[in-house]
Amino acid sequence: RPAELRVTEAADLDAAVELLDEEVATPFDLETGPLLRTLLVRLAPDDHVLLLAAHHTVVDGWSIDLVIRELLALHDGETLKPVQVGYGDYAVWQRGRDHRREVDHWRDRLAGLPAIELPTDRPRPAEQGYEGASLDFSVDADLTARLTELAKSSGATPYMTLMAAFQVLLARYSGQTDFAVGSPVAGRGLPELDDVVGMFVNTLVLRADLADDPAFTDFLARTRETALDAFAHQELPFDQLVNELNVVRDVSRSPLVQVTFALQNYKAGQEDGRVSYVSMPVRTTRYDLALYLFESPDGLVGNFTYNTALFDPETVELLGSRFTTLLRSIVDSPGTRVGELSLLSEQERELVLGFGSSTDLVPTGHDLLHELVTAQARLTPDAPAVTHEDDSYTYAQLDERSDRIAALLCNRYGIGPDSRVGVLLDQSADVAAALLGVLKSGGAYVPLDPKQPRDRLAYMLEDSGAAVVVTTTDLADLVSGPPAVLLDAETLEETGFDDPGVIPGNLAYVIYTSGTTGRPKGVGVQHRQVLNYLAGVRERFDVEPAGVYTLLQSLSFDFGVTIFYLSLMTGGELHLVDPQAPVEELAERLGRTDYIKMTPSHLASLLADPDVNPAELLPRKLLVLGGEASRWSWARELTEHTRVVNHYGPTEATVGISTHAVTGEAERALNLPIGRPLPGARVYVLDEHLRLVPPGMTGEI
Repeated sequence: RPAELRVTEAADLDAAVELLDEEVATPFDLETGPLLRTLLVRLAPDDHVLLLAAHHTVVDGWSIDLVIRELLALHDGETLKPVQVGYGDYAVWQRGRDHRREVDHWRDRLAGLPAIELPTDRPRPAEQGYEGASLDFSVDADLTARLTELAKSSGATPYMTLMAAFQVLLARYSGQTDFAVGSPVAGRGLPELDDVVGMFVNTLVLRADLADDPAFTDFLARTRETALDAFAHQELPFDQLVNELNVVRDVSRSPLVQVTFALQNYKAGQEDGRVSYVSMPVRTTRYDLALYLFESPDGLVGNFTYNTALFDPETVELLGSRFTTLLRSIVDSPGTRVGELSLLSEQERELVLGFGSSTDLVPTGHDLLHELVTAQARLTPDAPAVTHEDDSYTYAQLDERSDRIAALLCNRYGIGPDSRVGVLLDQSADVAAALLGVLKSGGAYVPLDPKQPRDRLAYMLEDSGAAVVVTTTDLADLVSGPPAVLLDAETLEETGFDDPGVIPGNLAYVIYTSGTTGRPKGVGVQHRQVLNYLAGVRERFDVEPAGVYTLLQSLSFDFGVTIFYLSLMTGGELHLVDPQAPVEELAERLGRTDYIKMTPSHLASLLADPDVNPAELLPRKLLVLGGEASRWSWARELTEHTRVVNHYGPTEATVGISTHAVTGEAERALNLPIGRPLPGARVYVLDEHLRLVPPGMTGEI
């Protein structure tokens, strides 16, 4: 069908844009056509808005520029000069070309190219969507001039300089040093094609390599060579390139490039004073992110186009602001390494510093860890302190039992400050007495789980330098090296011992993690460190006195430190439970618990039992999730039954360092955030150069 010119009227420009937006949203019928639609909206006798809507298979940006110039020429009564060739001639010529040289070139250049993984506001959908939006972006005339001068002095073009800067921005956001950015080129390598209307534009793949953290000037030189090399091999159509390279298709993202950059030079008729360009809302995009810039007398103007399934407008606005900061940093110091160029404005720096800090700590009022329990024993001597099956200690009994263990360790084995003492016991009430006894003797306990392999136990005893091991007769054969104190064979008659002279800076315990190499790694924690941690979580969790606590984990992992000491320092009733117990038995215990800490995977496995009501497995007051990432949507469902907090932190930071209170709000990511630092703590996300990373960017804690 032939193209038609439709004419209508609108009261003002806003109304006209609504009509144009509706027209643009109408899909083209590729089978029957037409592939060009025109709509003229009359605002006044001498004021009209003309829409040229064409499918991308028949025109590109350059072509629209040609059409508008020719329309204006015809309007002025001029005669158009005939073109030498038509688009059909070009199509026939293109189909007959041999691209083997270009295919071999690009196969070599793009081998092993990874996708860029920008941090997004939402998880990437399983299948790529094309709904998009745009955000205006500009670079003022002064900064543009300085960038142009930098390009000139470096033997590059403004395009190459902006491409290099944009790739630095993407590298800093993603944390990657190897990725590619797509860049459209006119595709009109012959002068005969300059005045031909058609789809000539092609997409080049410019691979970035920032692995050695080069100075920006060096990276610009590298980008210049990459761009020139790409331009010299631009004849291979992008779609054919994807097919020739046998790219493994990921339907969740575009192939080869997910981000594009363009510095456009077509004017869309704006050199004619009678014509001005009307900005239209962007509704679609083929990429995760794209930056389009145009040269103007006021500098550079354009927009960021983004996929709305991935990004919020506030995120893209911040990205644009940081790009401007980066550009200023580049022109101020082009010899600076790209990883050290500034992205943070002073305002954002203050924001990051504020977010990474917390309120002042309210101290526990004690200098040593075991003093928490001794003080509680004076307050509530007859209250139940710790229970395991049929065995239990009141606070007074626990205090006395731990005194006797401390006396034995001090008087017989000379245990004192920073002496390491292994504690190898099955889950029992005596575990609590043994740990406190080691602390009172001045030593640092090394908790050991009898279920762990013999060679691991032997390594930890040797590596920690344990002077003695507190255990029982049936576990004694697991001890190799230091002497064993058999609690079930000792009368423990002595209660007196000299003050060991422990100070807050002495070790309280040494806990072994799996280690990054698979070999256990011991982490020593001082009294003051764990007391600060406990003061912080007590305040953050708003713990009430005399609560009921359940500990499902072995104390050989610092995961259990939270519940163990929170209970004993607040007069709580601590129940030590076998995590392998039948789910019905666990439900009976957990349903009468106020506070519990669990890994999401353990809790999920229990909740998967169809015969158990989720409410029966959840505590009455607080569920603390930790040890691994937790899916946001799953954790949100738990808040219907109890208060839920996500707790994060490595062992080296004393159990945990931050918390996030889960609410009913919709998830903004796949996993829960790690939240804010505990009172008295600071948490910063830094890059590899230990510089503050802006919100939304990749870094390390």
